[in-house]
Amino acid sequence: MTPQKSKPTSFRLSQEMLTALREAAEKEHRSQANMLEVMVRAYCAQHGVEVMGRQTALDGKDEK
Repeated sequence: MTPQKSKPTSFRLSQEMLTALREAAEKEHRSQANMLEVMVRAYCAQHGVEVMGRQTALDGKDEK
């Protein structure tokens, strides 16, 4: 299977949410994009939403 390439995305966040994202990413030593991916994957796992494609482990290691 060919690895999927990430795609640029743009959306708006309130200043409060942007600050929270920035602080969470810094605390976890992640980029903001990676922090968002981790958060979305965690939400999906908790709510039974299947995520296809490359898995990003919550411990910061990519699985192939």
